[in-house]
Amino acid sequence: MTESFLERKILSILKSTEEWMDVASILNMLRRRGEDVSYSSVKTALLRAAAKGEILSKKMGSGRRGIWIFHVKGEDVGEVQRASTKPLAMKVGRDPFEIDPAERDSYTIDQIVALYESLYTRYSALIKDCFKRTNARYIVLCNGGLVLTSNDPMGPSNEQLKVIERRFGKVCYVIGADVIEEAAWSQLGDGDFYPTLPVVLGREEWEEEELFRNGLHVVADFDTGNPDVSAFSMDELTTIHVKAPTAAEIRSDIHLGRHFYYVWRSLKIGVDDFKKQRHIGKTCKCVLYWDDKKRNPFLLANQNREGFIGRDFLFLFSLEITLNPLQKMSRVHLL
Repeated sequence: MTESFLERKILSILKSTEEWMDVASILNMLRRRGEDVSYSSVKTALLRAAAKGEILSKKMGSGRRGIWIFHVKGEDVGEVQRASTKPLAMKVGRDPFEIDPAERDSYTIDQIVALYESLYTRYSALIKDCFKRTNARYIVLCNGGLVLTSNDPMGPSNEQLKVIERRFGKVCYVIGADVIEEAAWSQLGDGDFYPTLPVVLGREEWEEEELFRNGLHVVADFDTGNPDVSAFSMDELTTIHVKAPTAAEIRSDIHLGRHFYYVWRSLKIGVDDFKKQRHIGKTCKCVLYWDDKKRNPFLLANQNREGFIGRDFLFLFSLEITLNPLQKMSRVHLL
């Protein structure tokens, strides 16, 4: 696809909506239209069009983790917040249980999150009752009630959800319980430190050499109170071209009494103890809005957290971690 052709396609998408859109949402719409394009090519085309004055752009957040959003010309860029939330509020005014899968699939990521937030607000009693009655790790709500529970670490499969959605003609909502033993009050400050494990993240199809050469280096917080949850920033993972989230994939969990949103992605994860390297494949929770403290409860215990892993890593990697409280260091040894 030529640069000019891609820009025309993107401009067509932006003109079709009143919303400000991020790169991932535009990429998903292009792919639904049959266009085989990468995240980086879409972002480059958007920034190029913005530089030429064809569209408006604004970066939300600071540093390399900030998110670029875009809009067709015709509105003041200072109106970004009002422009992005107005249509969202109109859509979630309806009961979340009334939304059908086709409509859901046309939503942006922010609209799906707003839909979940509306569900939490309207049906908090139902959600609490479902977890209390079933003691399940995951519940699935659809058509006004509980339709499925799961204790699998990954919850129900996408195939299971599609069967239920076809049956009722309504959207399924997946909500996970909190299985992590972490205290919200343990804010880190002077004199307090969180054990860490440096890891390298890569795409599922990468071989070991490419993983350690081109992978995303993350110093993840290591918590033995966490049985098997591996959580990383979706925004960071898109920098190595991990597949951007689609509307149908977004799920929600509760951690420390707060909601967060994520998609499952199969990743290669590597550990290097400076004598040898080892990697595994694991499906991880790729968290949306990672740097937003109001939307990411993983930042409550450590506001600088880059990733979060649990005690299953000891067994998956066959590694030994020695914590040195005097040097504030973790020493990793691959067994």
